[in-house]
Amino acid sequence: MVYPGTTEQVSRILKLANREKIPVVPRGAGTNVSGGSISVEDCIVLVLKRMNQSLEIDRKNLLKV
Repeated sequence: MVYPGTTEQVSRILKLANREKIPVVPRGAGTNVSGGSISVEDCIVLVLKRMNQSLEIDRKNLLKV
């Protein structure tokens, strides 16, 4: 599991995964008690809970980015 804190770190992780053909499973915060995000073997679990700043709120499409 990796816990990036910046968009630059996410970018570098995804570039590495793409180059090495490693699957990436994005993950927010949670306990995973229900098994909602079960990763495959030999993958990178990209835990995004440190990414806690919103850059934009798109009210029309109900998105927070």
